[in-house]
Amino acid sequence: PGLRHHHHAAQPEREAGGSLRMSPRNMMMIAAAGLAVTSAVTELPTTYIDLGLGGAVPYTGVVAAQVCVGLFNRDSTVAGPVYGLIDHWDTDWLESIDGVTDPLDTAEPLDSFLSRCLTGDDATSTAPVAKGYIRYNATEQTVILPNIITLAAVLDAVPLEDGDPASGDAAMVFDALTIMDGFSSYDATKYMFDNYADQTTTLSKMNPGYNQVSDWVA
Repeated sequence: PGLRHHHHAAQPEREAGGSLRMSPRNMMMIAAAGLAVTSAVTELPTTYIDLGLGGAVPYTGVVAAQVCVGLFNRDSTVAGPVYGLIDHWDTDWLESIDGVTDPLDTAEPLDSFLSRCLTGDDATSTAPVAKGYIRYNATEQTVILPNIITLAAVLDAVPLEDGDPASGDAAMVFDALTIMDGFSSYDATKYMFDNYADQTTTLSKMNPGYNQVSDWVA
């Protein structure tokens, strides 16, 4: 069960500074084509999330939010579709497809969005879209982050570091920090194949050379 999106596809890519992010644009044309099919259906309002367009967002927050975007957009009739805003390309697409020109003006705060994702919304009696969280460490486990994101899609869970307030009362459904401790990318890929190959049709990937920028600088 890959993370299927109304507007965005959560696929990881590495920025110039070596930081990993997930590109939101790969399925935009599919979304545009789908508007004609879904226009007759009454939809819940779209939620806009600032993932860097309006200012810096912590790397771990972007990872968690992009996974949540995917979980929300699997079935937008449950809690409404979500559109992540990383750079000007996202606003360009949004204006072209939906005619929205000022999404940052109504963007939901990241902490509120993650809370709804993991613990639901009492005000609207909406259940959480995530079944819990995956414990991991972004620094120690960068090389296997694609595997952790694939696992997030399989388990409907959000990767969070220890102490992240977004976890709230959510259950920890997988302890990657313990189970995948010391895993190489090969180890993690083999583990995922051996244990979850029959539960997903997609794999998250990371751009080759993602870790070379800092090596060149050094």
